[in-house]
Amino acid sequence: MKIHTLGPAVTDSYRAAEQYRADHENLEVVGHPSFEVLYQSIPELRGELLLIPAAVKTPTGASWGDLHYQYGDRLELIDSLITELSPLAILERRGRSGQRAYCHPATIDYLTRNVEGPLEIMPCPSKWQAYRCYQTDGRYTLTSQTFAGPADRVIKTIHLKMLWSVYQVKGETDAKTSVNN
Repeated sequence: MKIHTLGPAVTDSYRAAEQYRADHENLEVVGHPSFEVLYQSIPELRGELLLIPAAVKTPTGASWGDLHYQYGDRLELIDSLITELSPLAILERRGRSGQRAYCHPATIDYLTRNVEGPLEIMPCPSKWQAYRCYQTDGRYTLTSQTFAGPADRVIKTIHLKMLWSVYQVKGETDAKTSVNN
């Protein structure tokens, strides 16, 4: 059986799936480029598992609750776990001007409350992707502290835990049954 989540392996989502796999035999972790791509793949994933963080937020603003209800006829919530996230950091690129900031949609509010001035927010599907884009032309990012390099000034660090939901994708007959109930 497979458990699908956000990839690549450097993401907190992938590491949480690895932790879940350690307690559940015969699971293979599959990383997706974004949660949007993962949710679009649901019809092909019948019987498999999804690992979704409580802080998920899509670029269109859909939260965990929105997605939970929207896909409730196709997903069965079967388990949960809590993990430590990699330490997070708000980084500023030394010597770069402008107000462009890259971050995951779920972290936009936190970033804007902790960096002065109006920001040009550029949402990214993961903290890893936010850091990669920031390296090109960003001044600020909220990302995993482990990605920080010598050109980065750490403005603030954050240590958090995350709640993860484990869903099983329902088969066609399961989905029809749940819709009719």
